[in-house]
Amino acid sequence: MKEPVLVGYRLLRTSAPKTWNLGFVGAWQKMKMSLGTLYGARWLMTLLLIRLSLQGGGLDDVSLDEPEGGGLGFPSIYSEVIWESRYVSEGRDYLEGGGSITGFMSIGYDGAALDTSFREGIDPKYSELNIGPSYEYAFEDFVASAYYYHLRFLREDLNDHEVGVGLVYSGLPWDLKISLDSYYSFLWEGTFSLLALSTDWQISERLSLQPRAIFGINSGYVPDAHEGPNHLALRLDADYHLFGNIFFTGYLAQNWEIGREPYERRPGDYPLTDFLWGGLGVMVTF
Repeated sequence: MKEPVLVGYRLLRTSAPKTWNLGFVGAWQKMKMSLGTLYGARWLMTLLLIRLSLQGGGLDDVSLDEPEGGGLGFPSIYSEVIWESRYVSEGRDYLEGGGSITGFMSIGYDGAALDTSFREGIDPKYSELNIGPSYEYAFEDFVASAYYYHLRFLREDLNDHEVGVGLVYSGLPWDLKISLDSYYSFLWEGTFSLLALSTDWQISERLSLQPRAIFGINSGYVPDAHEGPNHLALRLDADYHLFGNIFFTGYLAQNWEIGREPYERRPGDYPLTDFLWGGLGVMVTF
């Protein structure tokens, strides 16, 4: 008999922070969420076109190195729609091999941002909405970040509140970066932490890669699961500049469980396994 799928209480958190220099906590949630419906996509494109028309230019007129809002002082915008072969969070394959469509949008100004996301599971069906403010601050070789999210799991009629903090240090040799992120669930009264080591490779003018190693630690965030070292993952992200402000994105990752206990003792460990997964998406930045 197949064990129950443990979903309905997890925010998308598939990697450690990646700073996009857009004045908000960029790809910590990169991955991270989905517009989900045609109406959502129409709303996003309408907003982007209005912003371009007010700037008086097209996509090719916007700088990719230092995104600015133009003469009217518009904030920076980051958006991404991505298909993922698995719904992975906290080292767990929550949909048991089922994929998802995920979208994320953030509107930020001077380090502060409003983030919103929607994820729709393909099989089994699963719907998750997240919204909240975030903030990041850069000083010397560090980037500190914090956020608050309200989470709604629509099919389970379940809500949660989550706060998180992160710190990235980029002063290591060979352009390495080390980061530590922790987030707390008010519903489950627990914390999950991610320690990551990453670097950035500019392969060509259009193609960049970011390999990273991620180590996860559970402290009550995943209910009915073992405490302490949780999983190890290796991940390779790729961004390809198509034209203007539009990028093709993708990643490939491998997860290894650490300390998984039997379902009878720790049902929260059931989705914690070894698996390979990946994703393909489109990103737009201003």
